[in-house]
This record gives sequence, C-alpha cells and structure tokens, in this order.
Amino acid sequence: MKKLKEKALNNLDNDSFYKDTQSYKLLDKSKILLEKALNDNDNNKEEEKNIEDIAFSKKTEEEKIESAKLRDTILNMAIESWRFASAYERILTKIDAGDQHRYYSQYRWFIKKIEECLTSINLQFLTVVGHEYETGMPVTPLNLEDFEENDTLIVEQMLEPIIIGKKGIVRPGTIILRKSK
Repeated sequence: MKKLKEKALNNLDNDSFYKDTQSYKLLDKSKILLEKALNDNDNNKEEEKNIEDIAFSKKTEEEKIESAKLRDTILNMAIESWRFASAYERILTKIDAGDQHRYYSQYRWFIKKIEECLTSINLQFLTVVGHEYETGMPVTPLNLEDFEENDTLIVEQMLEPIIIGKKGIVRPGTIILRKSK
C-alpha cells in the first residue's frame, strides 16, 4: 500500500500539466486529498480488520452456544429414545408370542441405531438396574428418603440412563430404589 501511495504522489509531482502556478496549487490540493484518501483507506482496512476480529469472536461465541444447544438437543433426544425403547420393551412382554419375535427384532434394530449414533459422538448409555445403590453414583434417586440410612438398596428402575463420554459422566441418570431382600 505504501508503494502505491508513493507512486501516485510521484506521478502527480512529475506530471508536466501541473507545472504552472495555478495548476500547481491544484496539485498540492490533489496531493493532500490523495494522501488523506490513502490514509483513510489504510485506517478503514484496520477498522475492517478489527470489526472482522470482533465479528469472528462473536461468531465463535455464537457457535459455542449453538454447539451446546445442539449437544443438549441430541442428549435429550437420546434419553427420550431410551425411554421409548424401555416402554416398548415392557409392551413386548404382553403381546402374543408369534408377534413378539417380529416386534422384538424391530426393537433391537432401534436400540442398535441409537447406540451407533451415540457412539459416533463418543457417548454411550449406562444402566445400573439390579446393582446395589451406593452414595456417589452418578444418579438421582427419586425415592431415597423412603428408606433408612442403614438399608441396603438396589436400583429397581432407571427412568433416565446415565450418559458417559470420553471425559466421564456427561449426564447423570434418574433411578427408583427398592430395599434389598
């Protein structure tokens, strides 16, 4: 940009048209205006760069927010799919044995597809039904207050699965407890 600026100013100085005094005054004004325009252009480019930097940082923040929303949406859809599959599995036990096999195959395919989708983004379901409940498990027990402190508790039902990722627990599960026999 500096070379362009110098070249334009030199051309104005060397042009024979501007050698008479009246024209020379015009030349001075032209040089001043040209310098101002070129300087303004340099300043505008810096301002544009600053604006782009600000827009990029805002866009990055917006992208982060959008990414978090997308991730939460995927997790919610996965949990609702898991709930639907759990309800479907309970229904399968109540239908005719002849139809049960066909519907069970569809159920297994559905579960497989959900798990493949989660695996593709490094997530997976973890269920703890039948396991002994321990304080510190990544679950929220809904009926914990129904039991004594010394009771041995078993996870009777999962209302929401635990979702784990590469770095650990992504979302804790929700459970219902029962007293061990």
